[in-house]
Amino acid sequence: NDPVLGLTSSGSILTSSGGSDGHKVDVIIAATGFSVTDCGPQFEVLNAAGASIREVWRRTQERLGGSTLFGIATPSFPNFFVVYGPHTNTILGSITFFSECAAAYISQCISSIVRSGKKCVEVREEEVVRYNAWIKKKFVGRPELDSCSAWYKGAGSGAVPVTNFPGSMLEYAWLLRRWRMEHFTVK
Repeated sequence: NDPVLGLTSSGSILTSSGGSDGHKVDVIIAATGFSVTDCGPQFEVLNAAGASIREVWRRTQERLGGSTLFGIATPSFPNFFVVYGPHTNTILGSITFFSECAAAYISQCISSIVRSGKKCVEVREEEVVRYNAWIKKKFVGRPELDSCSAWYKGAGSGAVPVTNFPGSMLEYAWLLRRWRMEHFTVK
């Protein structure tokens, strides 16, 4: 563990152990990293109360252990759906498959609302709570909960991952096989 202190004009990397001349290198790759757990659109999405979806996701992750139903719908954000939201990444299959399942689910929801003549659909918070309790239970005993830091976890060692789905692709597809109006308030 030898942090970079700077660069010289001759192309050396200065570190605390490298002396005044530093370490001569041929190539420097700047990997600035990323924050997978800081998910959400890279543009501002506000609900009627003026709250940002990124802030709501952060707060509900802390409070409920999750922020969406199936990684798709968020309470207090009516008529707003996400593909590849929280808990929809996979380490055991295809992200494309997960996204296709989400798109089909969203399509079923929109079709149902249009046919009913209603204008607004919003996921019920109690459904998000129930779903995320199930997610937390599914993670028990899995290596993702080991006490180490990892790219897919929220803040803190041992935190429940906020990116990964703890089941199989088939399980996710089964959950999204049909849109269920009872999970939503429809107006």
